[in-house]
Amino acid sequence: MAQTISLMPADLPKIGTVDERYQSYNVEMLEVTGGKFWRPYGPELEAALRQPAPAPAASSGDTPSGMNPALYEYRPPLDLTNARLRKLAAALGPAYVRVSGT
Repeated sequence: MAQTISLMPADLPKIGTVDERYQSYNVEMLEVTGGKFWRPYGPELEAALRQPAPAPAASSGDTPSGMNPALYEYRPPLDLTNARLRKLAAALGPAYVRVSGT
């Protein structure tokens, strides 16, 4: 029979601190450069997925090998000079921002 263990994190001794900037955020590379990215959930994706899947093929263009191209759609790059976007992003600080991609 499995034994139940209870932990009370507030009662544990503090062993270190982490700089608050390590609360970080990720921006996908395709949001910066533009390109095909995951299609948002919703009726359009559901309709696309009801269509017959294409035959598996090697990677064609910007759709990963073996993936249904209906899962992706073109996204234009974000306007990183947009004043509202910059103001909202500044409110997240202090933080590290990482740009990633596959």
